[in-house]
Amino acid sequence: MIRKLLLHVLPFAVPFIVYAIYMLAARRAERRGIEWRHAPWFWLTLTGLVLTIVSFVGVALLDPGGGTGAYVPAHVVDGKVVPGSAGN
Repeated sequence: MIRKLLLHVLPFAVPFIVYAIYMLAARRAERRGIEWRHAPWFWLTLTGLVLTIVSFVGVALLDPGGGTGAYVPAHVVDGKVVPGSAGN
């Protein structure tokens, strides 16, 4: 259940969360007199890079195959079908 939540709901919610954080930071900067006309591109790029790195790490940690990349296809042994699996 948590995996489905992470794979489906979280990617949908991340842009909204990032936008909310951006709006809070922009308002806070305006109160201090800092102009944010050019700053959003830097922060959005940095946020995108961080999210990309986090997604790569998440995929590596959640990989059920262990990253071997070897697949043993289904085959017949003594007249019975043995299902395919990730080989070791």
